Amino acid sequence: MKAKSIKENDGLFKSIFKSIFIAYFILILHLILVAGLGVIIIFFRGIVNYMAWILLGGVGIVLFSTFYFYRKMKKEGRSLKEMMNSPVFRGREVEISFLGGMASLKVGKPAQNLIDYYPNEIKQLESPEAARLRELNELVRLFENNLITLDEYNQAKKHIFSSN
Repeated sequence: MKAKSIKENDGLFKSIFKSIFIAYFILILHLILVAGLGVIIIFFRGIVNYMAWILLGGVGIVLFSTFYFYRKMKKEGRSLKEMMNSPVFRGREVEISFLGGMASLKVGKPAQNLIDYYPNEIKQLESPEAARLRELNELVRLFENNLITLDEYNQAKKHIFSSN
């Protein structure tokens, strides 16, 4: 009978221990939640307190980049229209967007297809002979700069000539 009461007491003790452990675990989770909320409040309070400085910094960056572009444009002695007609922008639409597109400015006409981007260039695939010559030139350059050994050079050359 004593053995049975010891087992009952042991089971009761384990049950009480588990309940207390779970209660403390819940309290710790609540403390973590409250601390997390405090950190979030402090973080957003900091953002709100410094919102004017953040806005001024963004405006400053935009003004500096505009001034840099203007200075480069004047240094080259070109107008905005001439800059937009340069080969870099030819047939392309330039978009300047702020705050992820909430405010944007588009300059130029969008191209309808790739031919409009490069009207004078003819696109052509590389022939196998031209590809082989390009690979051989690269291989010779590597060997001359001592980046590969003679054995590696010969193996790569055999591989290039064997692949048809």
